[in-house]
Amino acid sequence: MRQGKLKSKWFKIGMGLLSLTLVIVLGLATFAWLKVSGSLARLDGEVALPGLNAAVTVERDDLGVPTLRGEHRLDVLQALGFLHGQERFFQMDLLRRKSGGELSELFGSIALELDRTMRRHRFRQTAESVWAGLPTHHRERIDAYVRGVNQGLADLDSPPFEYLLLGMEPRPWEPTDSLMCVYAMFLDLQDGEGDRELSLAILADQVPAEMFAFLTPWGSPWDASLDGMAHESLVHPGEDVVDLRRDQPFHMEEATAEPVDAGTTGSNNWAVAGAITEHGGAILANDMHLGIRVPNVWYRVDLIWPDPDGGEPLRATGVTLPGTPTLVSGSNGHVAWGFTNSYADFCDLILVEPAPDRPDHYLTPEGPRPFETVRETIRVKGGESEEYTFKTTIWGSVAGKDHRGREYVNHWAAHDPEAVNLVLDDLLSARTVEEVVFMAKRAGLPGQNLVCADREGHIAWTVAGRIPRKQGEAGMLPRSWADGSHGWRGWLEPEEVPTVISPPGHRLWTANNRVASLEEQRGVFGNGGFDIGARAGQIRDRLLAKDRFTERDLLAIQMDDEARFLTEWRQLLLQHLDEKALADVPARAEYRRFVENWAGRAAADDVGYFLVRDYRMKVLNALLPVLTGGSEQTDKRFSQWHLPQRDGVIWHLLQARPAHFLPAEWPDWHAFHLAMVDRTLEDIELSDRPLSEHTWGFHNKGVFAHPFGNAIPILGDFLNMPVTPMSGDVNLPRVQRGIHGASERMVVSPGREDRGFFHMPCGQSGHPLSPYYRAGHDAWLNGEPTPFLPGPPVHRLVLAPESR
Repeated sequence: MRQGKLKSKWFKIGMGLLSLTLVIVLGLATFAWLKVSGSLARLDGEVALPGLNAAVTVERDDLGVPTLRGEHRLDVLQALGFLHGQERFFQMDLLRRKSGGELSELFGSIALELDRTMRRHRFRQTAESVWAGLPTHHRERIDAYVRGVNQGLADLDSPPFEYLLLGMEPRPWEPTDSLMCVYAMFLDLQDGEGDRELSLAILADQVPAEMFAFLTPWGSPWDASLDGMAHESLVHPGEDVVDLRRDQPFHMEEATAEPVDAGTTGSNNWAVAGAITEHGGAILANDMHLGIRVPNVWYRVDLIWPDPDGGEPLRATGVTLPGTPTLVSGSNGHVAWGFTNSYADFCDLILVEPAPDRPDHYLTPEGPRPFETVRETIRVKGGESEEYTFKTTIWGSVAGKDHRGREYVNHWAAHDPEAVNLVLDDLLSARTVEEVVFMAKRAGLPGQNLVCADREGHIAWTVAGRIPRKQGEAGMLPRSWADGSHGWRGWLEPEEVPTVISPPGHRLWTANNRVASLEEQRGVFGNGGFDIGARAGQIRDRLLAKDRFTERDLLAIQMDDEARFLTEWRQLLLQHLDEKALADVPARAEYRRFVENWAGRAAADDVGYFLVRDYRMKVLNALLPVLTGGSEQTDKRFSQWHLPQRDGVIWHLLQARPAHFLPAEWPDWHAFHLAMVDRTLEDIELSDRPLSEHTWGFHNKGVFAHPFGNAIPILGDFLNMPVTPMSGDVNLPRVQRGIHGASERMVVSPGREDRGFFHMPCGQSGHPLSPYYRAGHDAWLNGEPTPFLPGPPVHRLVLAPESR
């Protein structure tokens, strides 16, 4: 009996402790839930905002897209800042900290190396110069927006949930922070570290000059420029220049299997004039390709305010970049505009020549000058601040040393205060494509292909942003500017920038390819690594295949996953999988059956697409390391990615089959192709999955994560989008590859916005407890038509003047 009572006593104690533990856990969970939910954006009610002239109403539809109506433009911008501050502040904070080299203050020493690199750009100091030089009306717009951001942040019951996890308080927003967000886009869209020139310099030292020229052409068979002219056919060097059967520079097993199809940071846009649309209005399509994160880079808005000239109310609908007050892409009822990355050359590496016998000086056109020293303090969470010191020159900061040990400066358009302004915001008042083009050439933003359409049916293309005027051979390889014969001499005048308005064919298209003529590309834009024209050519062909278009027709092109680019690769592959090659090799026979049955699309459920694509990748990864003379072994900074025309080079060799370009590992080209097939089969065998399960969707999954969703795995399911097999790829219109894809899709005819379509991955809100955190994501994945304009309101918030 005594033992039974003792057991009962301990059982009661154990249950009491368990109950107490559960109460504590539930209490902590409830407290955490309340703190996290306290940072949800306000959706309904009324808030008094000092600084407003009149009330602004904010109506959200079932996707969380807000319509902001106000009596003054500055009031609407203040309201926009309020929404950004409530729903996207942490995202904005990361943008300003990334370009400012201030991430260590949030994340500790793990971010120090990135912060050091960013400090050398000195964007904080440049932003101060830009701010001081902005015209009054642009400063007023940013001031109104910044006021709204801080009011939106202060109105939350708790700081954004990310700061609760970090154990920190958010820092208030400042006017120059909005400019820092623009610099963050420069970093995303341009080669600000000069990696391309570093790669080319390594290559130029590893291979003969004729080979270097062969590997770096200014075009390919897939060119799709607006003038219709293709690059001249390639001619490979003779065996007196290179003979891979005799002079292979290194062992093949030393080569890395580098993924050469990582995708370019780019976009698609095109337009059809009113002359060939069913309703007579011009239609614009735009999908901007970026690395997709949670939340998405863009924030949708619909802005409405009275016309100061007494006309109908002004309405601007599209996407904004949180942190800035500007509508990046969209329609104002009169004109619509969209962008793709131009890949013009905005960054040159300058070799710094030390002055003889004066190591603290360097040579300039005006004679020797002393290096200046900059000291930056980098705050580090959980540790001591770091004092980071680096040298600067008249051309910029010393960024490092090249493969020969020579110091170089990374001279980038973004470093000039004239490269950034708020002129893009003026597009909201444009009425014609001529006005859009005029403003775009004066806009301060990363150089972009702009395609626009207006209400009267006209369309136009130009390159927006400031373009450097270059002297000498600046641009392809690092050079010294010490004698004054090479360098930049200011900016091109707007009238010098090529433009197309109302083309005779009533169609325009760009897709990160060479858009201008070869003469214009070489003489005006330079080569910043533009893409082959396969994607652009497929869009062009779709546009030329019809005489009349609707908005739905253009959406269909955006969702086009036909893999035309790989069709010739499939034919080549089947030629080598002949009867003799299949004899006594059952795996090859099964492989051929899937390739034969491929439906010709980059479909998620298709095995054949994966096999043809992987065959191409194996070919490129086998040949490029030897063609480049082992450059990646010479310096790890070399990357095949910086040879964007590589497909044209390899395809030429596969057609010509020159014996001296076949590495000695294989007896003939036929054996080479079969070896590529066998490499895929070996990979599949190692995967422990049957060939039938290697669909394209198995290898191409959308993995869209919040910064903390990967850093804290237990939060992954809560913060990240569901991992989903995806159709599409990088060399066709429907760009979807891993984390890279269409950050938005827009089809709109100005003045007929109610007929348009819009898609956006992830959701409008950056808060995982919001109903709008994932709203619209499935429609984006599946290409389901959703309206360009917001739908009926389901929430209404009034932002009122303080005195109301």
